[in-house]
Amino acid sequence: MVWPRVRHAVASTYILLVITACGPDWRDADKDGVSIRLGDCDDNDPNLGDRDLDADCDGVLTEDDCDDSDPSMPNNDADCD
Repeated sequence: MVWPRVRHAVASTYILLVITACGPDWRDADKDGVSIRLGDCDDNDPNLGDRDLDADCDGVLTEDDCDDSDPSMPNNDADCD
């Protein structure tokens, strides 16, 4: 009988798609609202969030960071020299 095999194949494919779509890159381990897939700097640190807001992932937002391409740049440098 073909129908049970087809139904099993469809169910198996669905399960595989769900597991793939909900893989580890989509989970938000630190619960900061951003997953690795969506650009989380460090999914184990809720203080480090989205790369769109902090490009060098040093914990200082891009708008406040003197050089957001260099995480070693001092963050407390008021005149950015």
